[in-house]
Amino acid sequence: MKRILLILITLGTVSCNVKQATHDDHEVTSKKDSVDLMSLYPELAERINKNETTPLNNYFKLTTETDSTCRIEWGNKNIKKKTKVDYNFNIARRFHLDWESDKYLVLKSGTGTGAWFSLFLPLDSSAQESTIENTLTKDEKRNLVVAEQFPGTDTIMYIFNLETKRTQFIMDDKKCETFYHLCLDTVMLTKTQLYYKWSTPHKYMDNPKTVERRLEIKI
Repeated sequence: MKRILLILITLGTVSCNVKQATHDDHEVTSKKDSVDLMSLYPELAERINKNETTPLNNYFKLTTETDSTCRIEWGNKNIKKKTKVDYNFNIARRFHLDWESDKYLVLKSGTGTGAWFSLFLPLDSSAQESTIENTLTKDEKRNLVVAEQFPGTDTIMYIFNLETKRTQFIMDDKKCETFYHLCLDTVMLTKTQLYYKWSTPHKYMDNPKTVERRLEIKI
């Protein structure tokens, strides 16, 4: 009986030691397998937590939020704000100043082939950031932005008023065979009109059919 009891105690001790060794090995393996994702983007690492000053004396800087994402702090001598959304390192490293006004600081980043977005950072203590995909042109004095509509409808782009939040949709009956920005040769806002050239099936083919359009701005 004593012999059996001794065997059981010995087995229990070995079992505990095996479990402890397995746990320790796992911790060592986890440490070895962990990757510093920031090291994959040296151009981002150089910018982290550094103010980037703009011509109108505003600033923005990228700050780490998690081990793979950033948020953006922005402001001036009167305000300091941070985005509610965080962006993965691959997107964050592409942010650059696009334009600014007395009401907005606007950054742009690419997200893939034929895809990008503008991040609108209001220079106001109460308003929050917003994004618009595939922006084409703007009128910063009137807070107007023109953006591409994605394929699938007759609406090829739209004008958006950042202040009033009103939208004017632009349609064209000439069919584009690809992303609409590949059929748009020129997009301009004048004082009263939106001007653009529309080339179909797209502007990179030989001898595309190109028309000029001038539409009244109604918002």
